[in-house]
Amino acid sequence: MDTGVKKMEYTAMTTIEPSIEKIGLRAGHFDEFGQFRTVRKNGTTDWLLIYTISGNGHFFHPKHSLTTSHGDIILLPPGTSHNYGLTTPDSHWEPIWIHFLPKSTWIPLLNWPEYPSGLRHLRLNDRNRKNVLQSMVDMNRYFHGIQKRKELFALNCLEKALLWCDSQNPLMNLKSIDERVERAIHYVTDHLSEHLSIEIISQKVGLSASRLSHLCKEYLDKGLSQIIEEIRMERAKDLVDLTSKPIGEIATLTGFTDPFYFSKRFKKQFGDSPRDFRKKK
Repeated sequence: MDTGVKKMEYTAMTTIEPSIEKIGLRAGHFDEFGQFRTVRKNGTTDWLLIYTISGNGHFFHPKHSLTTSHGDIILLPPGTSHNYGLTTPDSHWEPIWIHFLPKSTWIPLLNWPEYPSGLRHLRLNDRNRKNVLQSMVDMNRYFHGIQKRKELFALNCLEKALLWCDSQNPLMNLKSIDERVERAIHYVTDHLSEHLSIEIISQKVGLSASRLSHLCKEYLDKGLSQIIEEIRMERAKDLVDLTSKPIGEIATLTGFTDPFYFSKRFKKQFGDSPRDFRKKK
């Protein structure tokens, strides 16, 4: 199948890799034959999404092993053991994959059916297979291309793929996110440069502060303060990476009154100060 995806060449071998400590986004595609195995006993600190284009991929676990085929998509959360690949000389597997750190607003999209191994899995119908594959092909193309702001294009494509997956997620019928939590997240995103508190946001969505905090924990597994911080840091990273704005201005735009405190929080989140982070790009 000619998908137009940039193929990444790998040696057919078993690899044991350490956890990846710092990844914002990394994508690729390979078409592997024969014996091939990837093992990361402690998983990674980011999420890994793997879509099978053709062939069969095997995900090994003592309690639950899974063989994927065209249209299967696998999600491995942070800290989940990785053990996947091929086992026989005549085996074939063509997946497209991405390591990523999700935005806070994506968390409900990652709530897929989970197996005892920690692996999450969806088997897509024909319509969603086409849409998800196209989104991931575009994501991979942007990631490896020279397009200005290619990372943002790639992230938008990834979000589209996750939304198509979410449309077929059986768990969505069991527990959809409370629309007041969605409104709270939208308010935070639209007013990032302003002073934000649980009290202010809860008033905007018509809830008590304690009730909104409870709902955020229930639906997003995070407190509202943590969500605000993550949204601010993601916006700050984009501004540092993709613009030439002064660091002090970026701090103000993302709601930090003290540029030194902003730099401290940025370094804790991404491992480098804003200036060092920008120099590496």
